[in-house]
This record gives sequence, structure tokens and C-alpha cells, in this order.
Amino acid sequence: MKFTENNSGPKRTSILIILGVFVIILTSLTISQSLRLIFYKTKVEVERQSKVQMELLKANLANYLKTNKNLLDYTFSVLPEVSPNQLESALDSYLLKVQHDDIRNIFFVDYNQLTLLYPHISRTPIPNSFVKQYDFLAKKIELAKKLKCGIYFTAPMLSLAGVPKNDLSLILVYPIFINDTYRGSLVESIDIASKLFSIFEYIKGLSVELSYYPIKNDGIYELSKFSIDKATFYIGIKKKSRLIDTLKQNIQYATLSLVFVIVVSITIIIGVSILLNRKIKREQLYIKTLQQLNKRIEMVKNIMAIKENFASISNIEKALKVMSNVFETDIAGIFLDKPDLEYVLKDGKAKQINFFKMEDSLSRIVWNRKESVIVNDYQSYSFVSDKAKLLSGVKSAMCALISYKDHSYGVICVGNTKRPNAFRKEDLNFLKLIASIFAINMYFSNLDKDAIEALLNAIEARDRYTEGHSRRVWEYARFISEILGFDETYQNNIYKAGLFHDVGKIGIPDVILLKPTRLSPNEYEIMKMHSVFSYEILKHVEMLSSVIGGIRGHHERWDGKGYPDGLRGEDIPIEARILAIADSFDAIITSRPYKSAMNVEDAKAELIANAGTQFDPNIIKKIEPYVEDMYRLGKDIEKQKRHLFPENIEEIRKNIFFTDWLTGLSTMDKLEREIGGLIIDNAAFSLCLIDVVNFSKIRFEKGKAQAVDLIVGVANILKDNIGECIARVNEDNFIFILKDNINPKDRLDELRNTITSKLGCSIICTYVVYPKDGRTTDELIYNIRVKEKEVRRSLLL
Repeated sequence: MKFTENNSGPKRTSILIILGVFVIILTSLTISQSLRLIFYKTKVEVERQSKVQMELLKANLANYLKTNKNLLDYTFSVLPEVSPNQLESALDSYLLKVQHDDIRNIFFVDYNQLTLLYPHISRTPIPNSFVKQYDFLAKKIELAKKLKCGIYFTAPMLSLAGVPKNDLSLILVYPIFINDTYRGSLVESIDIASKLFSIFEYIKGLSVELSYYPIKNDGIYELSKFSIDKATFYIGIKKKSRLIDTLKQNIQYATLSLVFVIVVSITIIIGVSILLNRKIKREQLYIKTLQQLNKRIEMVKNIMAIKENFASISNIEKALKVMSNVFETDIAGIFLDKPDLEYVLKDGKAKQINFFKMEDSLSRIVWNRKESVIVNDYQSYSFVSDKAKLLSGVKSAMCALISYKDHSYGVICVGNTKRPNAFRKEDLNFLKLIASIFAINMYFSNLDKDAIEALLNAIEARDRYTEGHSRRVWEYARFISEILGFDETYQNNIYKAGLFHDVGKIGIPDVILLKPTRLSPNEYEIMKMHSVFSYEILKHVEMLSSVIGGIRGHHERWDGKGYPDGLRGEDIPIEARILAIADSFDAIITSRPYKSAMNVEDAKAELIANAGTQFDPNIIKKIEPYVEDMYRLGKDIEKQKRHLFPENIEEIRKNIFFTDWLTGLSTMDKLEREIGGLIIDNAAFSLCLIDVVNFSKIRFEKGKAQAVDLIVGVANILKDNIGECIARVNEDNFIFILKDNINPKDRLDELRNTITSKLGCSIICTYVVYPKDGRTTDELIYNIRVKEKEVRRSLLL
């Protein structure tokens, strides 16, 4: 056998290598040529597009600038002759129509006298020094005056002193001639840089450069010169750097790589935060509430401290600053009819601006209608004129009438220029209270009996159950001081302390003051602050200076367990010890939401039982023989009181706390009271529960509106079939009472069929029976919840 050498393998390998190299070279050349072709075509297209865009840019810019001049020509060409008022009206018409987006300033120049028209619309003359480059401006005004036409000039930004200067701007100088008589010049400073950048935003991949002078061809892709009238500047287009795009990609990659770490970190933080969230929220709510209360109390205190000459500029400016701070607004005003005073606080200074006499201004509307208003969408409010809207610039406002008895003195207003819907109804109520205090201060140089009556009405109108309380306490306090042998001067002083001891309750929110159920610890701490608030409001009132300690300390206790200062024994001022007895005695012998009134024997026993702990034992010993006289005195005063509101008002107020406003059903608090009453009467009843199945899923799939309609529909069916004693407990839970011996199972089956057929939803029904399933309210509610869980568990199985 003969073996021969085979060279075909290396040859094939060499051929394949050569072919591979050739293919790679050919492919590289093809890709290179393709990229070069794409780059060339892209470059040509970008150049073409940049030229087209530049022409559009200049056309749009020229059209914008000509529009302003045409508008000026039209505004002043229609005036055959002009008076100062007609000229001002024409200026107003132009200011309302002109595009303001890129206008920085508008001045009116009349023989070297400058008046700023925009953006500050106060129409206040300003000195020439407030405008930079005024000499430059004066020359341009003279040139336009000679040519008798409006002319654009290239200029640095004409701005108020202290305001940063832009790189490039135009000024339009427009001389106003009426019957060939020169009336002045209108000067607009246009932020041309901002205008150009806004027009240029849609050109992708390019950037714009502006200059007074020809731009060096350093990376400039397209260069164009723009001229209109005397204004000339240069516009250059540059390619944007690719470095930014690369950086964006790197940031995206880095962001994706950090997502997992961030998610894990956030999960841990949320887990820890949930544990502390409730406690922190309670503390923050308490602090925020106290801060708001302190602001309002400070405002009332400062206003009440004004003793004379309320209408002076210093007192008005002080009141406006406090109002602006309390309502967190940037504009506030007081407008008085007599004396003729109109002050508006803007930028921290009180200025005289004639809103009040302006027809169809908000202050004039309130004055004419004699009623306070709140307008949370001011710019759309049809009753206010465009001129008033432009002058004020506010987006939401409140205005209250300053009146007392049959006397109206003016109005007070506050406004927010930054956001609509800035005020609530309770803010307007507080503003009305401040307006009432203003009126009282203006009507009286010192507080007299009528002013005291008005202030007491304002305090006592907030709580029906304490109506007349201050009147009775002042009489008890004077009666006790007379028994203790104090002279007439001291009796009058203690009388005043009793009169005003609860004035601080105006600082307590209604939701706490009028709450018909037991206060929470935080709510009670806020309620306890009313004696401090009374002290802070009245401590500068001269006629109360000798008894102010009694006003602060009327809740101190003889054993030191009282508030606010925890004083003990004789460290408590004598007037505070007297007021403590007078205040408590009135609470004992009058009805409150949480207790019934005591008769005279029980009231006397209550005072004696608390001598040495709550009350000064020496005072109690001395007044003990006269308790019956005090009791008759209080009842006589109570018969004379005038009700400040209708008899049914208390039922309306209770409904705030005991009504579910979505469905009109009761709250659980009210239902628990009804259950407790039935248990006391040992009546037969069943407690039933209905729960909408999968309500969260229904809300997710069908939307909140249909979910709300479903809950309201269930409530209406329950009202039609059950009547009373129905409460909406949670979002989708209803609990109701079936009285007497009604079979709860049959009734629940009927309700289930009715609800399912009419509303198309599934429900869970269960019930407990008294006393079989529980003998107390809490036990019945607990057991029905346990049964509900068992029903749900059976459905899952």
C-alpha cells in the first residue's frame, strides 16, 4: 500500500481565511460608505431644515412684534381728542389685550415723568433713577417723537433697579399724538431672548445663540441677521453636544442598577415608618392645631389691645400685617367709608389704593349688598370687573362687612395671588368675627355695656348649653365677693373677670367645643387651653389688669391638681378662687349634654364635699348659708336670657356628629346610645349586620362613583325596609336594630334578596340576639363581628 501526501486541507483553510478577510474588508467598506452617505444626507437635510426653520423663526418673530404696534395704532387711532381719563381708559384697554408673556416692563413717559404700568399695576409715579440707562431711553423717545411713529430698538434689558439684567432685549417706543398734540410715550421692554427660546424649542438637536454683534463662526451651523425698525441682532444655530446624550444613557444605566437597592431601602424605611406613623401624626396634629389657635388668639389679642384712634395708619398697618400672617395671604385690605380711608397691604407695606370706590370691585359689592362673601375662583367671578381683577391680581379672596348693630363702617378683605380655593367657610367666619371686633373698636372709645353684650353674644352663640353662662358667673362672683366683705371697687373688678373669663373659647375649634361625646386626651388638652387664651387676649386690657390672674386661674384647684399652672392653696389669686366656685356652681345647677342639672340641696352638698380639694374651704364655709340665694339668683337670670338661635339648632348641631353624611344614616356612636337605652329598658331586640361582598374589587373595577351609588342604594333599601336604628359603620358595613320579637333570619333573607335583585351585588348577613348573645353593647358588637368572620370563612371554604 502506498501513501501519498494530501495538501488539500491547508489549501482550503487558506482559501477560507482569504475569503473571510475579503468579506470583512468588503463589509467594512460597505458599512463605511453607507455611514458616510447617511451622514452626508443628514447633514444636507439639517442644513436645509435649519434654513427653513430660521426663516419661520424670523417670520413668527416679526409677526409678534408687528402685532403689538398694530394694536397700539388701533387703540390710539380711534381717539379724535383725549382727556386724562380717556387716555387712562385707552391704556387700560391696551394692557388688557396685549400679550404679556414676554413683556418685562411697560412704562408711560410724560415729560420725563415715569409711571410704571406693568407688571406692578399700582400706577404710582416713579423717579427716573429707578430705570437703568435712562439717558439711552430718553434719546430713543425723542427720535420716535420726531418721526411720529412707534419704533423698535435693540437695548439691554430696561429693568427696575435691583432686578438682574437679561442678555438681550428690545424696547418699543410709541409716541402718542392726539390731534397732532404729543401726549406722552409708551415704552415696552420685551424679553426677546425668552421669546426666541420659546419659539425655538421645537427644533430638535440644535441650540440658539443671540448677540448684539456678528457671532464668530465657532461651531455655528447657521447664522442669520434680524432687523426691525432700528433694532438689529444676530441669531446663530449650533449643534447640541452629544456628550449630553451619552451622559443621559449612563444615567439611565446607573438608575436601573440602583432600582433594586432603592426598592429594598424604601421597603425597610416604610416598615419602620409605619410603626411610628400614628404617634408622629398625633403629635404633629396637636402641634399644628395649637399653632393655628395661637395665631388666631394673637390676632384677637392685638386687635383688642388697640384702645384709641383705630383708623390711624399705624394701627391699620399693624392689623393688616396680622391678618396677612393669620390667613397666610399676600394681600389684605381695610376700606372704611367714614373716615374715608382705603389701605391695602402689598409687599409688606400699607398703600392707599382705591378699590372701595371702584365700581364692581369685590369690596364695593360687599358694601352695597351688606353681606360677607368668599370667592375661591376670583378671576372667573362674573360680578367683578376686569379692571379690578387686573389691579388686584388675586386668584381667591374673602371680604367681610365691618358693622355693629345698625352701623356699617366699611369692609376688610384678604386675597391670595398664588392659588385659587385658598379659603374655607371657617376662615370666612373668623374674618367676620374680626370684622365685628373692628366695628366694636371703632364704635366705642372704651368698652361699654352694649359692646360687652355683643362680645358675650359672639362667645355664647357658639355653644347653646353655656348660653348665659358668663352672665350668671359674673353675678355669682360679685355675690360671693360681697359676702366675703370686699368693697364695691373689688366687686366691680371681679364682676368684669366673671364677664370675660371664657372669652378664650373663641380659640377652641367647634369640633372640640361642641362635641357631644367624651373628649379624647388630646382634645381635652386643647380645651384646657381656653383659660390661657382668655388671659392672652385680655392681659393688655387696662380695665381688667387687677383681675387678670383670676381669668387665667379660674380652673386652678385648692389641692394643686388644677390647670393651667397647677397652683395650690393661697398661691392661687383670691379672684381665681372666687371664680372657680362661681363657674363650678353654674355648671352644677344647669343642664349640659353629659349631665342633668342638680337641685339646690344637691348643689350645696357638692360644694361642701369638694371644699379643701377643689375649692377654698374658708370661702365655702362663709357662703354656705347663702347657697339658696345664689341658686335663686341664677334661675332668675336664666329666665331673662334671650336665645341667639332657633330652638332646633341643637338638633342640627348634633347631626354633625351623629349622621353619616353620605347615606343619611346614623353613626355608630348614635347606634351604641340606642342599644344602651334598649338594654337599660330590658327590651327584646336583635342586632343585625349587612356587609357588601368584594366592595374593594367593585370600587376598583367600576370606579368610585358607581361604588358610592351602590352604598347609597343599600342604605336606601335599609331605610325603606327597616326605618330607624341603622348605622353605616365602615365603608361597606351596616348594623341595625330589629326590635321586639321580629325573626331576624327571615328579615335578613328578605333584605338579601331585595338588595341582590335591585343592585346586583352579593352581601353577607348575620345577627345576634339580646340577651342570649350578649348583655352589654360591647359584648353584642364583638359577637356580631365574630359571626361575620365565621360567615366569611365559610364562603372561602
